[in-house]
Amino acid sequence: MEIFIAGSVKPHIPKNYLEEAKKLGIYLSNNNHNIVCTPNKSGIINTVCNQIKKDSSSKVSFVIPKVYLNELNNIDEIDKITNTINERTDYFLQKSDVSLFLPGGFGTIYELFTAIETKKGKEHFSEIIIVNSFGFFDNILEMFKKLYSENFAIEENKNLYFIANTIEDAIEYIKKIQENR
Repeated sequence: MEIFIAGSVKPHIPKNYLEEAKKLGIYLSNNNHNIVCTPNKSGIINTVCNQIKKDSSSKVSFVIPKVYLNELNNIDEIDKITNTINERTDYFLQKSDVSLFLPGGFGTIYELFTAIETKKGKEHFSEIIIVNSFGFFDNILEMFKKLYSENFAIEENKNLYFIANTIEDAIEYIKKIQENR
């Protein structure tokens, strides 16, 4: 399967998140899933990708918008450069069977909200998994509850995404998706 992974690309994040990312990388590499993500030399994304490149023949594709090219340090593995951040996100969602959202910053939150809204609009059919490791997304999920309870969103929108509280939950859900294909 093609899996888009969103998450932190920043250095110095808590070690427990990196340990979870390594577990995910081991699973993905052992099951030959292909990955598409943003390139970087640090953070959760780097941890997952390094594990995959080390352990398997799975392909890791890096896509970056022009605006972030100056932030890269000697990453020569870029597969695609997009004109805009929006174009990159659309590319990720169109190319992927699964979109996996790990803890991350503003970019990750933007990609998550875009994935949900564009799936609702039938612009893509990627399965969306929110990995709420260590309660990272708790406040956003509380906001989602408020959207539903105050009728700003309909209950059926809950079917647009799956909430995994651990990497293991996310892996089990990916296995179910794969079985049903």
